Amino acid sequence: MSTLNVAAIQDVDAGGPKATLPTSGGSNFTLGPNWGALEFVSSSNFTTATTKAVEPPFVAGYDYQIEAEYFLPTDDTELLWMRLKDGSYQSDATDYAWAWGTPSSAGTGDASDAKIIVSGYSNGFINTTAAGLSNKITLCFADPAGTNDKTQVTWWGGMAHSDATPLGTALVGIGQYITNTNAITGMQLLWSGGSTFQAAGRVVTYRRRRS
Repeated sequence: MSTLNVAAIQDVDAGGPKATLPTSGGSNFTLGPNWGALEFVSSSNFTTATTKAVEPPFVAGYDYQIEAEYFLPTDDTELLWMRLKDGSYQSDATDYAWAWGTPSSAGTGDASDAKIIVSGYSNGFINTTAAGLSNKITLCFADPAGTNDKTQVTWWGGMAHSDATPLGTALVGIGQYITNTNAITGMQLLWSGGSTFQAAGRVVTYRRRRS
């Protein structure tokens, strides 16, 4: 294995060689372009609020993976919605197209809607962990800050639903912002009935260079 010559590595911010490898802070130091590798961007906790926004910011030329985990609604039977930020969070009736499904359901979709329905399972989320499963959904955005194509998101994960006998179910889906090809600057999660999130769980964001 070759020896890494740290003294010859240039620091983008300071413009000179680094005597030691930075472990944190704003050095912008990378070992090569990291093509295809996931890179940590940010992490934040859910709080008692009606929405959860993620605004990394997005950078053109990167795909983003956003993982929402261990979150809960305050009220039962809520569906999870998503909206995207194009100047502001868009909510016109013709802004989005989406489709979702589960292994036990054919799912549904809409070619023109005011939101993306991430989980349309009829009985919605349960507001406790009584089902023995924790909610986790991974959202994958294809170059949301790019302007060549309309922003698309795919997702997969699992939820604990509020049936009489609470159980978990898997989710898969796809959605798109269909209004224009503008750069997207944020993603927002919210509940269908206006419930608040509980102060539980977190959102972790990663990115991957496209080329």
